[in-house]
Amino acid sequence: MNQNFGIYTDLYNSVINDLESGKFLPNLKAIRKQIADAKKTIRVLVKGAAFCQNMEMLAKTERRIQLAKQKRDAMVAIMEYINEKMRYKKNNEDRIRFGEIQRNDDFANGKDESK
Repeated sequence: MNQNFGIYTDLYNSVINDLESGKFLPNLKAIRKQIADAKKTIRVLVKGAAFCQNMEMLAKTERRIQLAKQKRDAMVAIMEYINEKMRYKKNNEDRIRFGEIQRNDDFANGKDESK
């Protein structure tokens, strides 16, 4: 992980690049579980922060909370990206079905030249 950008940028960019290259298909159930796990981690760490015995322990807890929030935010952004791609593809498939646009190689790559 590159410390300059944080977990959000690293996670988001790596997943989006893999999706764009066609290396894997998104597993929406697993992404939702990652989001729920991150929320649970944040909740537990926030409650446990009240019991930190010194400032060093508190700083570690705050850093872990920040990492969990970045992970949660990245997974939410990935989910939004996937949903947007699915809506775009469905809309274009509907337009092709009704003859508004012609299917071509650009459509397969996610590009619509009719706009």
